[in-house]
Amino acid sequence: MSNELSNETVNELKKYGGESLVTIAQALLGDPIAIAGIPTLIKNSPFFISNAVFMMKYEKLLNGIYFDATDKITISCKLFGDNNQERVNNAIRTITLIDKIDTMTKIEYLLNANRSYCNSCISREQLFRIANALANTLSEDLEYLKKHALDETLNGNANVHSLANIGVVILAGIDGNADVEKQTYAVTEFGQIMDQYALSVMDDKRQKYYREKLKNQHTFDAGIEPISVEVIDKIVNSAADKAKLKWE
Repeated sequence: MSNELSNETVNELKKYGGESLVTIAQALLGDPIAIAGIPTLIKNSPFFISNAVFMMKYEKLLNGIYFDATDKITISCKLFGDNNQERVNNAIRTITLIDKIDTMTKIEYLLNANRSYCNSCISREQLFRIANALANTLSEDLEYLKKHALDETLNGNANVHSLANIGVVILAGIDGNADVEKQTYAVTEFGQIMDQYALSVMDDKRQKYYREKLKNQHTFDAGIEPISVEVIDKIVNSAADKAKLKWE
């Protein structure tokens, strides 16, 4: 599949935002002509301040994602899907989420998530969940998650309650002797995925922890001494002899 929009897709996008939206979507798919035209679009279009800020965030994201032609094809195929309607929907979803993100630090986190997605570390659904969380959470709450992602439990506070709304922390138990807002919480699996692939990508110590955690998940130690080859052969031969007697 190429990284070009079909005529049907172009016409559909024009319904939502005219030629400007088409140019933005084409640039997001890696079209070099559209990417080159982004600065001109910023300069010549009668945007409000909010639109100019959007374009600044958008440019930063594009410059971080696309290093060569291979990256453009990878993003196009993986993120936007195979059928026309899926490409339209995912383009609009991505543009809408970028528009809602209110700091350049969050754009960096989204950039990390996109790179992780391109390397097949996370799924498309997880990418959109991370993008949605970034768009709907205060920067202060994200930094709190980044700081406490490995804590076994968290005491309820304003940061934790906000993070609970996006599914990165969950109530770990109910203490009848504690106030409602002072209950104990724990970081969810999604919370650690978001930390690993978006928030703490540049933290070598944190990444080492996650690699060790994954390694341990695939290692099972029953605490039993290994059985020798001779014993295994004896067990197999005994079972075969019994089966032979049964059918004779």
